[in-house]
Amino acid sequence: MITGIAGLVIAIGFILYFLIPNIMSFSTLATESYLILAVWCVLGFVQFRIAFKHDKQRRFGQSTISWIVLLGMIYFTSTVWVRQAARNATSNTIEPIGKFYSGLMSEKGVTMTPDDSQNAVSAMDVIFEKLSYNITLTLVIQTLFIALALLILFNIYKMLMKRERQAVAEKTLAEESSRAKTSFLSNMSHEIRTPMNAIIGLDNIALKEPDLPPKTRDQLEKIGASANHLLGLINDILDMSRIESGRMVLKDEEFLFKDFLNQVNVIINGQCQDKGLEYNCDIIGHVSDYYVGDDMKLKQILINILGNSVKFTNAPGMVTLQVEQLGPEAIPGADGQGAGRCAMRFVMKDTGIGMDKEFIPQLFEAFSQEDATTTNRYGGSGLGMAITKSFIDMMDGNVVVESEKGVGSTFTVTVALGVSGRSLQQEGLHDLSEELNVIVVDDDVVACEHARLVLENVGIKSDICQSSTEAYDRIRQKWDEGEPYNLILTDYRMPDMDGITLAEEIRRFDTKVAIIIMTGYDFDEMEDSARREGVNGMVSKPLFADSLAREIQTVLRELSDGSGFVKDSDAGSVVSVGVGPDSGNDDDEFDLSGLHVLMAEDIEMNAEILEDLLDMEDVTAEHAENGQLAVDMFTASEPGHFDAILMDIRMPVMDGLTATEIIRGLDRPDAGTIPIIAMTANAFDEDVETSLAAGMNEHLSKPIDPDKLYEALSRLTK
Repeated sequence: MITGIAGLVIAIGFILYFLIPNIMSFSTLATESYLILAVWCVLGFVQFRIAFKHDKQRRFGQSTISWIVLLGMIYFTSTVWVRQAARNATSNTIEPIGKFYSGLMSEKGVTMTPDDSQNAVSAMDVIFEKLSYNITLTLVIQTLFIALALLILFNIYKMLMKRERQAVAEKTLAEESSRAKTSFLSNMSHEIRTPMNAIIGLDNIALKEPDLPPKTRDQLEKIGASANHLLGLINDILDMSRIESGRMVLKDEEFLFKDFLNQVNVIINGQCQDKGLEYNCDIIGHVSDYYVGDDMKLKQILINILGNSVKFTNAPGMVTLQVEQLGPEAIPGADGQGAGRCAMRFVMKDTGIGMDKEFIPQLFEAFSQEDATTTNRYGGSGLGMAITKSFIDMMDGNVVVESEKGVGSTFTVTVALGVSGRSLQQEGLHDLSEELNVIVVDDDVVACEHARLVLENVGIKSDICQSSTEAYDRIRQKWDEGEPYNLILTDYRMPDMDGITLAEEIRRFDTKVAIIIMTGYDFDEMEDSARREGVNGMVSKPLFADSLAREIQTVLRELSDGSGFVKDSDAGSVVSVGVGPDSGNDDDEFDLSGLHVLMAEDIEMNAEILEDLLDMEDVTAEHAENGQLAVDMFTASEPGHFDAILMDIRMPVMDGLTATEIIRGLDRPDAGTIPIIAMTANAFDEDVETSLAAGMNEHLSKPIDPDKLYEALSRLTK
């Protein structure tokens, strides 16, 4: 600082004493002095830059005065140096010119007196003085123009700096506003979900009563439907808020595609059955067993679009879903950068009310409705499609919509998913015997071809037939020729003869052939009649290799006489999973009787509801009003006393995350192994990650779904 002040005083003194009084003089200082001054100013600029770079405390601020002064000094000294150099060059030129002309005149006999020579020199001095004056005047005018330009530039610079500061301030304000909005919505979500948990919980408990009057049951079901609709609106608002704030992120996890698609089909097929619609799901070509991506958001995309198809389609109508795996070149905008990824195409069609082509560009805008009256008639928040489009964009995908009023709509969604090298066949799915003689019967060309491809994947070659009557004739012919089919895969609904009727006709002459029905409908509707008519098994559409192979192995093992049609190594280990008629999600699936759980919940009503839900499954619970009591009760108990802990997150005295961390750190054998399940109104993805990071095994969002609670307890306490 002292050096800087001293330098500034010296510079100001130099300007006041030497330069300003003699600004138009040619002999103020030697020419070299001005050059040295210019170099000194440049070095001052360099030193200023070094000091500015290391100014961590921002002592220089954003002021431009210092470097404007230095710039002016450089320009002034360099200009004077140029002028002085020109003056010296001019002076050094006069004498040789005078001598030249004097010698020339002497050669011609013209004698010049010393006065004449002096007069000539004086005349030349006057001329060069005028020349020097003109140069100086030109430099001054040039300086004025440059100064004016610099003033304009500095003014523009100040405007830019002002705009930058304003942009930073606006960005900071927007971020604070976004955080406040997110915090508000999160808190509101928590506050709304808490009473919603009581409403939905009590509604579920009441519906379990076997002696409810039909009218009361109907009213309770409507209460539950309305509560779930309100919960959906809350979720949509939260999702939209997180998308707008940039806090929505995609997970990158491996998932089993069969389970993913089955979950979508169960939901949409149930909705279609409620409205009397037909639903079909077909897979075109080969699909992998596993993919890498965010299956929850992909599921939300499909359910949002297919849910709208169901909503806007009246009976008798149809909703279809086609799935196809494409190469990485089909990823929108991939430009050849699709290594390790593939494109998945989902084509969703319906025969609903359709849309005007003019409305399609506005379809994915928030709160957009083609006709305001449809909102009242069909319901909806107006956010579902906007959220869907955002998720598709996040997955490097696109969506194409085709629609015609009164005819229906087609949505084609293409997204990028990671390729997984994992397969179910590597995990123990063995090829079936090549001795099997199989025929596939399905009137749908795509479904028939897909079934043939799936059978090939498990080592079975098959014949295909698209007519049930033609299939019957071919099966009877094979029987008469002594080369009967060992296995018949038939669709349930076909135009000329359905699958059960076909089975009944076949059983008139062949009682040993294995008959499996393929269907996208609920098994419960047909199971009894199908079994009576000789059907051995059922499998859900669309077909997947592992599901079909396990069902075939189970059926053939039941029919075999010991030699069997399956390999001996497989005979004792194959079980039917998730595809047969007994794979439903009913209460008998969860055997929780005798479990003893610790329940941490600060709201008494929620605790009572949870106790009732647990009591329905013969689970006993001990209640802790906060996290600290939960820690104390667990610490005081004998190891193994509790089978699981149900932990709320937001509680007084001690929250659930802290309580979980303390329990996991206790020095006792069950501290690290006891299942801890978060049950909270905190429903964001980062809330789930925070729960898992604290040591919890599962995160259930309120309102609690009883089936999800029972499933989690059953799975974690085995």
